[in-house]
Amino acid sequence: MIQPAVLASDRPHGPWSCRGRDIWDTITAATTGDVAALRRVLARDPNLCRAAYWYAQPIHFAVLEGRLEAVRVLLDAGADAGTTGADNRDLVTIARDRGH
Repeated sequence: MIQPAVLASDRPHGPWSCRGRDIWDTITAATTGDVAALRRVLARDPNLCRAAYWYAQPIHFAVLEGRLEAVRVLLDAGADAGTTGADNRDLVTIARDRGH
């Protein structure tokens, strides 16, 4: 993935006002399944479990990549299991479509 400039900044981004850099760290940890890193960023700012970039929350990335433990961590932190992305697919459909 290529880090967008807005997520390389310490400036707040989106409705949760999380720092762009922290959102990137959360998305990266969710994508790779790095649960330790995910817990660290969530400890800094619990709202990161709901922060989004281009309509995709960190849980979307964890589901896309089949990172079950990361999904659990995000759900435990308060991520919305009913969220949909820009394409309006729910998380179960995304997981099924990806073979997870």
